[in-house]
Amino acid sequence: MVWTWKDVKLAALQKMFAAEGNTIPNDESVNDYIASMPQACNEALSILSRVGRYVFKTIKIAHNPIPNMINSMDQQLLTEDYTVEVDNAKSYFFEYSGTGTLHIINDELEIDTIDLDSDSYTEIRGFVPEGVDKIKFVFTPIYPLTISNLAFYAVLFKTVDDIPAYQDVEKYNLYDYASDFHGIEDVYLDGINLRYSQTSVYSIEGDHTLVLKHNKPGNYLVYYQSFPQMITEDTLDDYEFDLPDDMMLLIPMYIASELYKEDDLAISTSYRNEFEVELSRLSDEANKAPSAEKFTSESGWI
Repeated sequence: MVWTWKDVKLAALQKMFAAEGNTIPNDESVNDYIASMPQACNEALSILSRVGRYVFKTIKIAHNPIPNMINSMDQQLLTEDYTVEVDNAKSYFFEYSGTGTLHIINDELEIDTIDLDSDSYTEIRGFVPEGVDKIKFVFTPIYPLTISNLAFYAVLFKTVDDIPAYQDVEKYNLYDYASDFHGIEDVYLDGINLRYSQTSVYSIEGDHTLVLKHNKPGNYLVYYQSFPQMITEDTLDDYEFDLPDDMMLLIPMYIASELYKEDDLAISTSYRNEFEVELSRLSDEANKAPSAEKFTSESGWI
């Protein structure tokens, strides 16, 4: 059964003997109940989400960072001139800290000079001049000069600001892909020259940032534990919940136990006790055999 917000409200009213049949009364006798239902429903959703019976969903991430034309240089403290030559580069990126000079050379002719002077890491982006097939960078330290994440790209970008920063890893904020993200369950990779399979070549930064290696491109499928969407006063009656029936059946019971306290404390307490018993059963089942309740696609390839 697919439960809607109207179904939940009607079931809660029926438990409070405030509705008959399949119609929600449109009168003042139930207005206060209905106004209080979103908060009570959200409390129930929060409690149910912590029993370990998560609905698993998927996020698809196309991890295809632009290749660096040179070997990665994480960080290097220069004590003498450092030279890099690249053929057919269109743009470049690097970070530096310290003091020195970058000489940009083509065919032994210096075509540009960039003065470097910063106490903190500073990003530099630029385009290789049109018509230059071979570019040479010569970094000359004056005082301590550290260069990191130097990258040359074989593609041309629309603007200088579009040139990506280079790092050995790429980071994806999973909240940007799924507002109901709660935690990662599994990750699968369909990579270049790799058969689609489960992978452990990733890490989690904080609790919601997926970190992928720059040199492991491919399409990543992330199975995640979803958190139920909260209900507001603006939630439409036809809003559909994506929780299984045995969890949905407990929400009207919890709402009734909260809203019926002033009318009949005995019945309210009975509902709450029944809710706690069923909650304990769900928790036991989750601990014995945790499994996905359903799989749905949260977002498409990016």
